[in-house]
Amino acid sequence: GIVLQSKGQYRECNEMLNLYLSEHGGEDEYKDQRVLKEISANNWALDRMKYAPEDPKIERLDEGINTPYSEFGSYVLNDTLYYSSLRFENDKDKYTPKRPISKILISVDTAEGMVLESPNVEELHTAHTTFSKEHDRIYYTICEYITGNEIRCDLYYREVNADGSFGMEVKLPAHINNDSTTST
Repeated sequence: GIVLQSKGQYRECNEMLNLYLSEHGGEDEYKDQRVLKEISANNWALDRMKYAPEDPKIERLDEGINTPYSEFGSYVLNDTLYYSSLRFENDKDKYTPKRPISKILISVDTAEGMVLESPNVEELHTAHTTFSKEHDRIYYTICEYITGNEIRCDLYYREVNADGSFGMEVKLPAHINNDSTTST
């Protein structure tokens, strides 16, 4: 049933999970609770599928956005695509070869991506863009290499000004950006 669930076959998964309950329900309280939780999750997914487009169009963006490097973390706001790209280098990196760093780029009307001056930080990773529901704040991560390829990140935001520029950088509080974890 769980394999069916991972393939998006929620009805078939529920059939298998209900079969388990009919044959083994009451034998193991933990398993019964897990099965009921998964049935509930499947029902939630089936309900949401009513709102999905029948034939979603998937289109690969051209080389002005997709590069041989890694592009990720996209967010579309009106005619602007915000995304991150791991195609940059920190000139002060002492490693050989230099380790890549990410920056936030924008593409308007699918034009070639351009690096945002703000909120990108010169020698650090900046990535994972999103906006508040009202689009009056931009949220993102700033990350740094700790050792070798180990990266540690914290979440930040900036207010979006009326002219579309961004305000001062604000690091989210310690209960979100815990020093012992990475937050992206």
